[in-house]
Amino acid sequence: MKEAGKSYKIDCKSQYFKTKYGDNITAEVKCKESFKAKFSPASFLYLGRCLAEGRIELFEGDMYYCHVNGSGEFLHESELVEI
Repeated sequence: MKEAGKSYKIDCKSQYFKTKYGDNITAEVKCKESFKAKFSPASFLYLGRCLAEGRIELFEGDMYYCHVNGSGEFLHESELVEI
């Protein structure tokens, strides 16, 4: 389980994050929350990213709402690595 308020390195091998934010990206975890719980831009981006990349395994397990460079993003527990 990831800790709220703590920053983690994003290691998801997603072209989406590299294109949007560049290399060596960190995310600050705000709360443990599933993208399914909200109808927000961040939840639709997560859904689209997972489907576009064929990563349906990211629909199971713990998900977190995070801030990345001030933008809200959902990330799977496997995509967040201790700094």
